[in-house]
Amino acid sequence: MVAVSRLALASGLAVVGTSALGLAAVAHDLAVDHVEGGGRSDQTPEELGFSETGDSDDANSYGKSQFSEEFCVDIGAKGFPIPTFKMLQAANWDAATYFAQLQGAGYAEDALQMTGPDAALLTSDCMKERSHGRTKHIFVGDSQMMSLRNAFHRLNKCPEIWWTNHSEQDITDMMGTVRRNEKDRSKTASNARFYSRAEQAPETAKLPHGCKEDGIGSFIHWDGWVSHQLPVKEIQKEMQLIGVDPEEGDNVVVWVGSNFIPARHRMSALLQAINKLHEMKVKLVWDSPAYQDAALMAATTTYSEGRDEHTKIPITFNSISQRKATGKIGSNEYATEKSLYEQGIEVPTTKRWQITNRYRGLQCDGIHTDMRARDPLFYDMPCPMGQQKYGQSTYCTWVEPFKKELSGLCPLANGLDDMVLQSGLYSMCAAHEKPFCYSYTEHIRKAGPELSSTMLGVRAVLLLIIAFLASAQAFIVQTASSLVGPRAAAISPFERLGDCPCMRCRTNLKKEKRQRNRVNAFRFKKGGFTRRRFNGPDYAADQKKADEDNKFYSMMFTFTAEEEAAAAEEAKSGNKQAA
Repeated sequence: MVAVSRLALASGLAVVGTSALGLAAVAHDLAVDHVEGGGRSDQTPEELGFSETGDSDDANSYGKSQFSEEFCVDIGAKGFPIPTFKMLQAANWDAATYFAQLQGAGYAEDALQMTGPDAALLTSDCMKERSHGRTKHIFVGDSQMMSLRNAFHRLNKCPEIWWTNHSEQDITDMMGTVRRNEKDRSKTASNARFYSRAEQAPETAKLPHGCKEDGIGSFIHWDGWVSHQLPVKEIQKEMQLIGVDPEEGDNVVVWVGSNFIPARHRMSALLQAINKLHEMKVKLVWDSPAYQDAALMAATTTYSEGRDEHTKIPITFNSISQRKATGKIGSNEYATEKSLYEQGIEVPTTKRWQITNRYRGLQCDGIHTDMRARDPLFYDMPCPMGQQKYGQSTYCTWVEPFKKELSGLCPLANGLDDMVLQSGLYSMCAAHEKPFCYSYTEHIRKAGPELSSTMLGVRAVLLLIIAFLASAQAFIVQTASSLVGPRAAAISPFERLGDCPCMRCRTNLKKEKRQRNRVNAFRFKKGGFTRRRFNGPDYAADQKKADEDNKFYSMMFTFTAEEEAAAAEEAKSGNKQAA
């Protein structure tokens, strides 16, 4: 097993694992994490991308996987998911205390790197179908794609490229633009936020050993909230500048994702990206949304609305949870991708939603596991059209403000971004494989691992109490029998019970039950009738009964009938004689 981490991880992993397991034990005592929407503390299979049978949603049934619990990709630290809400409550919603507890428990930078065997890690050119031709990866999106691009560079041993620094004069000019727009808002202006630039290649004249030109990815900024249309022209321009053409045998892979695509437009943006990139004959990898931790966002925001008098929970937590529940933030929380896969449309997709959800508690601002990917202009500068009311996207998309002094205290968990990159490569090259260790974790059902353990602990305590009471009762009975003497041993159990009130009550209940059953048997007795096909009268049956009655009556009154017949005969003969 070779770890994709720093050298210190090899020597400190044992100590870190022990500390992380210690925090996991604390997590069991604190119960499960409290997430948005009314205190739901479970982690459902749907949140992790599992079906009812425990398999991954996008895993095909063909092929035999070589991965198992012993052969899989994971990060060094254990004990996830971290109960963020409970720990923040215990820390009085002080984010600095929370991050200090994480560091003390072993969730440090070296322990949050991706680990796994070399055979389990895919290379960036695994989708290459021909020996000739170049391979180029282009990342289109916001900070979500910036973190993924640098994970791509780490995989290929290339220098990391982050946002370009800005001078104080640039910041002053931007704030001047904001003040001018606040005074005169009659002019139509773009509703896009400020964003930083990024270099397309390392500034070093010579690439490090092991880094090749194909291992450097390009970055194109795309604000999914402003425009739901993919920047196709920018992608084509970048391909022309690099000199790659899919029609000539080159492999072009475009990674697309954004944290701020509205829920109502996410499906149309995904379908439009599929069609446009298919026309360009390039490969698409769609990046699922990141899990946004409302508790961490409420603890690290600079905005405060006070605390609830009863629960002592920040009111901003309820505001963020409400916005998340209504779909204003969260990019529809993987519901769009899941509904598309249920329709039978398979698109290479990363498992960012499953990974950030499973290993939640490490996002410094509730979104980013690597704060270097957080664009300082996009997140910290106000909207170019002016300040907005808290939580409202009046002019541009709303982003939660962040306490900058917490950036140095956050754990650097870039190993999660490395896992997200591997999930995207596996979705292209080996979609039927399940390379991540969380896929083989037990107790991943609705109750969640922490809740199941807590229930089992309560059940064990109850069983111990019952066993103790039974043993105490046995000792008491034995002591009483020894005090009574040999006469008590000769008494039969029935004589010892005597006229027990509980047995008398049992007898009365049995009698009442028999009587009640007999009454109900006659009350609800079914009749022996047969249902007729029609509700109208049966004339044939009535006529048949009338004929039978007339025949019976004629047999009973035979003498009267003969007299009437004789009188009628005499009257008939008398009439003939008179004539």
